[in-house]
Amino acid sequence: MEIDDLFFDRSADLTITHRKRPHWKQPGKVHFVTWRQADSLAQAHLEQLRRDQDAWSRTYGAQEVGVLSLEIRRMHHRLFRARVEQWLDAGAGSCALEHPAARGVVRETLLHFEGTRYR
Repeated sequence: MEIDDLFFDRSADLTITHRKRPHWKQPGKVHFVTWRQADSLAQAHLEQLRRDQDAWSRTYGAQEVGVLSLEIRRMHHRLFRARVEQWLDAGAGSCALEHPAARGVVRETLLHFEGTRYR
């Protein structure tokens, strides 16, 4: 199996389900889970992000970012992904997973179905 065979394939069938965020699934592909604690971004950052998202929507509408020019996609990345990652990396909030007991509970939960529902 080629390494590219493990990851998302734009030309293959795709199942999208929704909870709070969309979940994309393709059989036989690598999936990953990312989450954060509710207090990991300061309220001031969240408010700034909402204002910037509103401004972005007024300027670019509901277009998929992927169809925009490379320059505009880079601007979107800087405004949203890169900036939010910096904020998250700053370690705001309770940082509960720094505590071994809390970290252990999360680890055990993630490994609960290892080998039966995923590997």
